[in-house]
Amino acid sequence: MDGSIWDQILTRIETKVNRHSFYTWFKPTSLVADAGQSITVHGDGTQTRSFCHVSDVVGALIRLVDEPKAIGEVFNIGNDQEISIMALAEKVRMLSGGRSTIVTIPYDQAYEAGFEDMPRRVPDLRKIQALVGYAPKANLDDILRGVIDHLRDRR
Repeated sequence: MDGSIWDQILTRIETKVNRHSFYTWFKPTSLVADAGQSITVHGDGTQTRSFCHVSDVVGALIRLVDEPKAIGEVFNIGNDQEISIMALAEKVRMLSGGRSTIVTIPYDQAYEAGFEDMPRRVPDLRKIQALVGYAPKANLDDILRGVIDHLRDRR
């Protein structure tokens, strides 16, 4: 350790999203699926996740760096609004025009042998909320609209 604050505060950043990247269990091109294209969900879609805009993550990191009580502590950063991947795919379909079909692919066809998925992944934000008042500002619909608009503009 060189004594910098980054050596002394540990964060776990959950799934983050911005207009340039969208990480989930279906292909980003499906966000602007045209008629006839499908949204592919890996697994059965019952696994749940939460999604946080990268601007909320950066804001949380800045608040932690500015807080001396954060030194030596571990914090989760993310959004605690949970959604199943199937519900996410349905939301993407609706927000992008509703013309896509949703197709599931079993994990054994989507990944190498031995792949294991966590059925639920949602950060506990109580500690960071108590220390620096962190609360994510971007909601999922707004995040998805931003990604969809960005991808459509790139066409």
